Formats: sequence, C-alpha cells, structure tokens
Amino acid sequence: MAKIKHIAIVTMDPPKLAEFYRDVFDMKILHSSNNGATYLTDGYINLALLPNKAEGKPNGLNHFGFEIDDQAEIAAKMEGARPAPAQPALCRDSRLRSGGQQFRPVCAWLPAGRVRRRSRKGRRRRA
Repeated sequence: MAKIKHIAIVTMDPPKLAEFYRDVFDMKILHSSNNGATYLTDGYINLALLPNKAEGKPNGLNHFGFEIDDQAEIAAKMEGARPAPAQPALCRDSRLRSGGQQFRPVCAWLPAGRVRRRSRKGRRRRA
C-alpha cells in the first residue's frame, strides 16, 4: 500500500517555520541545509521547508512523496492513467541524502498536470 512519507512546503523563512512546528507539534528538526532548507519529522512523515527564492512565487505546498512497495506496478498504473497529451516523466535520478542513505525519486504527471514523487519502500528513514 502506498503511504505519504514526505511533504515539502515553500516558505520565506524555513528556520522560523521549523521552530513553529518543533514548538507547537513537537516535531524533530533533522537537518538544515546550506541552501536554507530545513527538514523535520514527526517519526512517520518527513517535512521539508524549502526557501522561496522566486519573486512572485506563492508560499505553500510544493510537492509530496509516496513510499511504495512495487515501483513497476505503480508505474504501470500511472501509465494507464496518463493524461493526453502524454507528458514526459521527470526526476529519474538517484540522490544521496545526508547520512549516506540512497533516495531514488521518480516523478510523474498527475491528471491535473502536476508532478509528484514516489520512492521505493525500504529506504532507511531518519528518526
């Protein structure tokens, strides 16, 4: 079963918003990056607070990611649900997160034309 494991929010002040989530909801701050992003967790879902660097770009939800059991099965379902005209898949890369864990995002266009990420189950979660 697919589970939402990652939510990203764009904000003007990631550290200040991270303090809010830490103080109000007892979330744990995992990491603050050199680019200004701050990452938190509640133990189940990771929250990325990304700096808003584009003038006129609204703050708010940027993207979310699912953890899935079978990438081939989900890819086939997504292909069958692909809107016309077909949009190319994006983000087929492999990244290394802090702590050396491998993360492999694969993005796809949703029927509304938005991109969402999914990753394979079994990746080590930061606690």
